[in-house]
Amino acid sequence: MRLCRPAPWAPALLAAALAAPAPAAERPARPRTPEWAVWVRDLVLGDPMKGGSSPLWASKTDHGWPALASRHGIGPAGTIPRGKFRGPGELFDRIDRDGDGVLVAGDFDWSDQSRWVQQQALTGSLFGRLDRDRDGVLSAEEWQAVFDRTAEGKKGLTPDGLKKVLYPPPGRPSVSRPSRIGLLLGLFAGELGSLCEGPDPGDNAPGFALRTPDGKREYRLRDYRGHKPVVLIFGNFT
Repeated sequence: MRLCRPAPWAPALLAAALAAPAPAAERPARPRTPEWAVWVRDLVLGDPMKGGSSPLWASKTDHGWPALASRHGIGPAGTIPRGKFRGPGELFDRIDRDGDGVLVAGDFDWSDQSRWVQQQALTGSLFGRLDRDRDGVLSAEEWQAVFDRTAEGKKGLTPDGLKKVLYPPPGRPSVSRPSRIGLLLGLFAGELGSLCEGPDPGDNAPGFALRTPDGKREYRLRDYRGHKPVVLIFGNFT
C-alpha cells in the first residue's frame, strides 16, 4: 500500500533539502528538519551506500543493543552470555553474529567498520561472481568451473590463485552500485522509503484501510483497536 505518490515538485524538494541544516540536538526549540530532507541530503552529499545513523538506513526501533542491554541490567559496554539471555535460544543464535556465545554491542553494528559487515560484503561479491546462472545457489559444476579457470590446467590452487578468486583484479566491479540519481528517483517514486514520515516507536498506529485482493472486503484498523491484538508485518521483497 503506497501512502504517498510522487509529485512533480520533486526538484523543489531537492533544493530545499540541500539547504536544510541537520537537526541540532542541543537546540530542541528549533523546528526539526523533516525526515525526507535528511534522506535527500544524505543521498546527495554523503555516501549513498554507507550505512549509519541516518534515517535513510537506520529504522525507527527500540529493539537495538541499548534497549536489550537495559532489559538485562547491564551498560552499553556490557555483555550478555547465552545462559543469561532472556529469550529463546534460536533468537540468541541469530543475534550472535560471530557465534562466540556472547552478545555485545558489536553484534548490532551495521556500519562499514563492522568486521561482520565486511565479511558479508566479501561473501556477497564472491557469490555473485560464482553464481553464473543467477539462481541463488552454487552448484558443484559452478564450483568446478571456478577451479578450472583459476588453476589453469594445474592440479591444485596456489595461494595466488585463491587470491584471484577472493579479490578480482581492479576495474571489474562484481557488484553494481546504484547511482545517486537512481536512489533519488527511487525515493521520490516511493520505492526507497517514503516522503511521508511514519510514527515513532510507542506512538499509536495511524488509521488505515486495506482491501482484500478480490476487492470484496475491506479491513480497517479501527475495527480491531481495543478488541484484540493486531500485528502489522511489513516486508521488503525485491
